[in-house]
Amino acid sequence: MNTAKFIFLSASLGILLCSFDSCRNKPQIKEMVEEWQGKKLALPTSNLMKNAEKFHFNPLSKKLKILTLIDASCGKCVEELLDWKKFMAQTDTSRVGFIFLCYSIDEFMGFDQMDNSTIKLSYPYFQDRDKKLIVENSFSKNILYHTFLLDEVNKVILVGNPIYHEQIRNLYLKEIQERLNTIDTGNGVRFISEPGRIRIQTEENIVFKDEKGNILSKKEMKEKAGSGKYMLDHNSNTNVITLRKIN
Repeated sequence: MNTAKFIFLSASLGILLCSFDSCRNKPQIKEMVEEWQGKKLALPTSNLMKNAEKFHFNPLSKKLKILTLIDASCGKCVEELLDWKKFMAQTDTSRVGFIFLCYSIDEFMGFDQMDNSTIKLSYPYFQDRDKKLIVENSFSKNILYHTFLLDEVNKVILVGNPIYHEQIRNLYLKEIQERLNTIDTGNGVRFISEPGRIRIQTEENIVFKDEKGNILSKKEMKEKAGSGKYMLDHNSNTNVITLRKIN
């Protein structure tokens, strides 16, 4: 199992286990998490998008997407959109798309009424009238597996609903922040920009130097990069990164 998959599995599994009252479900949860990790999902097309006057929000085009299923015939389920609005306020919706995939047996009349009177979503949602996407993606009947964080090619990064559990919410926010603030040079180096510092993930063939050309140890590199006092000058032709002090 590769490192990325192990981290995903450990984090998701541990948090989802906290969502159950019984430990008897551990094998099923582990199996479900393993099944969804890295799976590519079929998303709705633009012609299924509603709230026509709000189409300047295009969740399908964003780098990261959060897909969640909503039973539009269930008043309590629709009310959860109020919690989703709070979560959306914590994310950069210019780069993270929220795909509310709604299904209903009553032609969405109740959903539309609640949205207009109470929810006031001010964001597009998608109607899956015949549950075609639910069937195509083989979604579980368990609501714990009705929400997914997806990457730019619609593969599952995380599974679990961030409005149900604080740890899941924090995991989503952390993953989103890192992915939005990461620059992948394509040369074995990833820069992750965080408040007050820069984290660097590298392959072994990358060399770090100071402004005088001296090779830095990993410890020296981490100390300088983490101090917020240096900028990174990356030479992709020579696999050298020079840390230059900010004046």
